[in-house]
Amino acid sequence: MEGLLSFDIALLRGINGNFSSWGDTVFQFISAKFTWIPLYVLLLFLLWLQKGNKVFWSLLIIVVMITVSDQLASTVCKPLFGRLRPCHVPDFAGWLHTVNGHCGGRFGFYSSHASNTAALAIFWGWRKGPWLLFALCIWSFLNAYSRVYLGVHYPSDVIMGLLIGGGIGYGFRHLELKIGRKPL
Repeated sequence: MEGLLSFDIALLRGINGNFSSWGDTVFQFISAKFTWIPLYVLLLFLLWLQKGNKVFWSLLIIVVMITVSDQLASTVCKPLFGRLRPCHVPDFAGWLHTVNGHCGGRFGFYSSHASNTAALAIFWGWRKGPWLLFALCIWSFLNAYSRVYLGVHYPSDVIMGLLIGGGIGYGFRHLELKIGRKPL
């Protein structure tokens, strides 16, 4: 276990230690909550085009999916594991780079950002084929990478978030397909 932690810290140092003013700006933008509202609006429009009057059920499933993804990470796992975010570890103060002093909550395992974006990427990706899946997975990965770059998560936090979120997205997509087969 000690070897994995050392590897995690080494990866964090490698990603977080290669900072620049343009990188700070780009990754802070990528990580911001409201940056992706135009993407969400576009995806909702595409959903409406696909589902028409049955869009309500899909929206309800999406809201429940994101709530499950977010709350499993934030309310259950972060307090349960109690792993400090890198930016809250006093021993890292001499080398960890943060942007504008932003750190987030005390605990970070596992990343809600990574989980939520992966859930959306997988849920939406199968709707329109491999190109949308690929593009949304790149978006999710960039969002997860930004969290490590900004010093608010370890790489293992975002990897676990991507895996769990992807599983949640996969499960909810199949739930939507099952509900869609039944007359509404």
